[in-house]
Amino acid sequence: MVDVVFLATVLRLKGVTPAIFCHNVYPHSAPSLGRALSRLVIRQFKKVFVQSHNEYDLVKSFHPKANCTILNHPPYPSQRPRNSRHYKPSESNGPIKVLFFGFIREYKVIDTLHEAAKQVSDGEFHFHFVGESWSDSLADKIGSASNKHPNISREMSYVSTSFLQSIFDSCDVVVLPYPQSTGSGALATAKGMRVPVIISDCVDPGPEFTEGRDGIIFPAGDSTRLVSALREFRENISDFDQCWSAMDHDKEWGLAATRILDELEL
Repeated sequence: MVDVVFLATVLRLKGVTPAIFCHNVYPHSAPSLGRALSRLVIRQFKKVFVQSHNEYDLVKSFHPKANCTILNHPPYPSQRPRNSRHYKPSESNGPIKVLFFGFIREYKVIDTLHEAAKQVSDGEFHFHFVGESWSDSLADKIGSASNKHPNISREMSYVSTSFLQSIFDSCDVVVLPYPQSTGSGALATAKGMRVPVIISDCVDPGPEFTEGRDGIIFPAGDSTRLVSALREFRENISDFDQCWSAMDHDKEWGLAATRILDELEL
């Protein structure tokens, strides 16, 4: 962090206005010292880019003079046609296929989804956890659950790009139970793959999100409300056929780049 502060100082002395892009304002699970250092670094920049409204409010709380801009994570591109159905109709009214995708880490509070999985029947939902594990204890917990409950499965490994679309094609909905604001690559992938999402109210889905068409929002950390959201999705699954259709996926990255250039006055 010292080198970033030094670089920002040098640029200012040369008459250049430095800018910073924050994937997260604070490191995940950061102690007080780590948060203080993050604030120190961000205060060196007049122009700050963040990925959610919550992060915007956080930056303005300790750096009120910042020219802060929200840049929601653009969707990752896919080969799926813009208005195509995001999944094939479930055969014989089988269980809804629920996907958790991404690094298996403590801060994501995967326990909320894990607890929800134990509150529903095998015939209602199947939960698939996919991603490289950064937590042995979480990996063990999910592994133990998958051995005990037939509606829980796992792939605890890195997923290559070539297999990414098949994983999202095989699910009906992606769940993001995150308890804190973050820029989510999993959400960006779901948007690109045209898969609806069930997200906690800490996740910023972007201005194009419409609840009931693109997904459902539930209170972070509440597994009972998550179960209710899952059942609501199951009962109204056809309402999500055109999820993310309001986005022009091919233009989103270009629009984000244009906005950055405009904010930097380049």
